[in-house]
Amino acid sequence: MGKGKGQKAQPKVDIEKLRSMANQVRTGGKGSVRRKVKVVSRPSGGDSQKLQSFIQQNNCHPIPGIDGVEMVKNDGTVMDFKNPKVTLNMQSNVTVVEGKFETKSLADMLKGIDQLKLLQEQLQKADKSGAIPTNVTSNFDAEASQ
Repeated sequence: MGKGKGQKAQPKVDIEKLRSMANQVRTGGKGSVRRKVKVVSRPSGGDSQKLQSFIQQNNCHPIPGIDGVEMVKNDGTVMDFKNPKVTLNMQSNVTVVEGKFETKSLADMLKGIDQLKLLQEQLQKADKSGAIPTNVTSNFDAEASQ
């Protein structure tokens, strides 16, 4: 049969060459998935970009000098932020806290508060008597590192 109008001649296919190419891109044994490019997944900064756009839309202003933020959740755990970035808009009642946090139990946080109350009582007694209390048993450096 002759070639009709607009039809092109089919190129000859070298079967052996195709098989060798298929073996080069195969990731496993026979019957496995073939890939040409290894896909590397990277965490996207989409959440950070969404947060920054939210802050700009709500006209929030940064608050400098905040050393820590603690948020108590309903299940009794505390989200403890160290040196967070805090932005605020008073008119729309929006506060944004950014940063890394540790999850702690409420009992651990209250233990530290009880020790501060004990220290405050000892200092008040010292102010009344004019003497420095000698029975302070707390190691302040160890407590601060926790």
